[in-house]
Amino acid sequence: MLPGVGGWKLRSGEAMTNSTTEEALGIFWIFDGLSPSEMRQIADAIEVRTHPAGHVLFRQGEAAEAFYLVSRGAVEVVGRDSQGKVVLQRRVEEGDFVGHRSLLEDTPRRATATVASDSELLVLGAPFFRGMIASWPQVGERLRRTSTVNRLLATPLFSCFSREQLLHIADLATVRDYPAGQVIFAQGEPPDAFYVIDWGQVEESASGPRDGAHGWPKYLTAGSFFGRRDLLRDTPRRATARAITDVRLFRFSAEAFHWLCQLEPTFRQRLTRPDILGYLQQVPLFAHLYGPERKRLTGFVGLARFPMGETLYRQGELDPTLYILYEGEAVVRAQDEEGRSRPVGYLQPGDAIGEHSLLLREPRDATVEPVTDSNWFYLTGDDLDQFLSQVPEARKRLAPRREIAARQQQKRLPWMEVDEQFVFRERRHWIVLLNGLLAPLLLALFLLLLLAFDLPLPCVLPAVVVAGLWALWRAVDWANDYYIITTKRVAHREKVLGISERRDETPLDKVQNVNTESWWLGNLLDFGTLVIDTAAAAGVSRVTFDYVGQPQYVQNLILEQVRRLQASEQYETHRAIRDKLERTIGLSVRPVIPKPTVPRPGAAPTAPSGPSLWTRFTEATWRRWLWIEKREGDRVTWRKHWIRLLAKIWLPVLVLSGLLLLLGLLLAQPQRPAGVIALLVVLIIPAVFWLWWNGVNWGNDLYIVTDDRIIDTEALPLGFRTQRTETTFDRIQNVNYDIPHPIATLLNYGMVAIYTAGAEGRLDFLYVRDPKGVQAEIFRRLMAYEARQRQRQREQRWAEMPQWFATYEEMRRS
Repeated sequence: MLPGVGGWKLRSGEAMTNSTTEEALGIFWIFDGLSPSEMRQIADAIEVRTHPAGHVLFRQGEAAEAFYLVSRGAVEVVGRDSQGKVVLQRRVEEGDFVGHRSLLEDTPRRATATVASDSELLVLGAPFFRGMIASWPQVGERLRRTSTVNRLLATPLFSCFSREQLLHIADLATVRDYPAGQVIFAQGEPPDAFYVIDWGQVEESASGPRDGAHGWPKYLTAGSFFGRRDLLRDTPRRATARAITDVRLFRFSAEAFHWLCQLEPTFRQRLTRPDILGYLQQVPLFAHLYGPERKRLTGFVGLARFPMGETLYRQGELDPTLYILYEGEAVVRAQDEEGRSRPVGYLQPGDAIGEHSLLLREPRDATVEPVTDSNWFYLTGDDLDQFLSQVPEARKRLAPRREIAARQQQKRLPWMEVDEQFVFRERRHWIVLLNGLLAPLLLALFLLLLLAFDLPLPCVLPAVVVAGLWALWRAVDWANDYYIITTKRVAHREKVLGISERRDETPLDKVQNVNTESWWLGNLLDFGTLVIDTAAAAGVSRVTFDYVGQPQYVQNLILEQVRRLQASEQYETHRAIRDKLERTIGLSVRPVIPKPTVPRPGAAPTAPSGPSLWTRFTEATWRRWLWIEKREGDRVTWRKHWIRLLAKIWLPVLVLSGLLLLLGLLLAQPQRPAGVIALLVVLIIPAVFWLWWNGVNWGNDLYIVTDDRIIDTEALPLGFRTQRTETTFDRIQNVNYDIPHPIATLLNYGMVAIYTAGAEGRLDFLYVRDPKGVQAEIFRRLMAYEARQRQRQREQRWAEMPQWFATYEEMRRS
């Protein structure tokens, strides 16, 4: 028996045995996913009843004592208000259920249920029903139709109904899934239903002499609807509706549709679809698209309703979505540097907001709150990407704002994270280039003067070539160095082509201070030095932007990104608290819109290819002992580069080779000097030990990165000395790499320096292969670690919340 269930437990063998009752339960979608043993528990508690047409199951106002599953036949449900007006009406057919709302809400019956045709019902008593939803919360969620109610709340079509009415309307809707390419209804068929799109994309098209009269084809997605005109006119379908992608629909029978029109007269007025095309044309971003392109885009633009009191999005939220207001009004608020929320804008119909987040995938810099019930069009970044993949020629006709277009043109760098975006990327001020070119230009001027004094051209030409190459080198050297601000870090790359390379960087959340310095020429030409300090304990604990143009502007950019990061953390905390409260106290009814509106087509799975024969051979032979990078589970281990091994063993190899060669020559002689041979054998033994020692010493130095810490291990062979230094990711402030000279550049090895705020100060990974990749690996794991820590802290704060409330209640009582 279910926990908490006692008292009434109905059984009957008149119409069904337990086994056939279990089979009958299989047609009810609310039990999907339950195990056979769980289904048997429900079947044991069921009473099977048959009733003729006209039998009243329960009357409005009565206490709720049972829950009914219709396994055959139909039941009519009608509820009236105090004036006798029908406010609830529903026809429950095979596979559906009735009587659940009053049991869920512990209220009297809101309607009268009458058997419409000879029916067979599976009946569960109220005690078992309450135990069932306590034991299997998913069944309770399905009975409440929470997801359907949330979608109807967010659909502009239903804005004329109250929340209480939508709870009943959700029971009228049947959820239907259609795979891509399936026809929902065909032109010429009799109309039998009305459809509202939950998510996915639907195309309406017609054939015949009037196939272009109504703007066919039409593309529809989340929040839109179709199939209503034929029901209103009682005429055959004038078009064919087909699922372009996988689609989920809310299907309302013809009877339910007509009743909705009677229940609320303004519902009929809302059946006119809003002019998405017209509003898209008013948005500058899409103003230059061709007509067919803009029409195709409508199939990716969803419709959403946000009532007054809801929030469209919050400052710090990562929501790459463009919103276009077409009904209602909203206010835009942003927090200032002191954390106070202030209005910074007001939105009216026709206004669009969110282009920055849509195209750059950055967190929101403001909060939007409707001040009236409001209806919106919305386009997510994923949906825009899908549109551009299907209509690639439209990309060049998009017209983003100038500052957005400039940032989009920045080429992504290999070490950037997938969700990381450029905010700023610039070279040193042009005064540095001018200073570097000054000497080559003076040399060129001097050569011109020599030519003016009739110096032979063959004497001057080599010097001219040298001056030109010198100038080119200075220009390339200036162009290779740059400063970067992204949505996650600040970085400074210093590169001498083919000679050396270095990149200093720090995560934005580690930034402590951002200071600017300038002198009189910098003030005149607007350049200076920007110093970004962190909390690292080592001597070098900063990232420096020297000779950067507009230093105050760059300083403000960094501080703004730090504030956005902090706002994102505040938003995540707010969202976690809200989600936890909803799960705890059951307040989960709120408007929800799907993002993206159109699901991406799934890629066909490919069989994993095994390692090649050469890879298997190398892994089984020399790579087994001479590896320099190894990945095991969540751990990555590096050794020093092979060049470092060669530097350690070349001399013992040379000595050992000489001794062996000399021994071989002596053994080949007819007269073999036994004393010399014995001496060589004695010398070979320490030479072998010397080679072994250096090789093992190289292999014992390990640099290890796990999901929560970094470990530097150095050990001498035979256990003579072992030194192990480790730090956790929460102490890391800066991660820099340095490729110091041309040989290191050619062989791609160098040093990675990890600066920390702990006593260890700094950890150096020396002679590691691909230092850029090592730095990127550490940074990626650092970001993931900090995300986990923030989530853990939020959960810990939530766990402490009951103690706060209990203490508050105790103090209030006293």
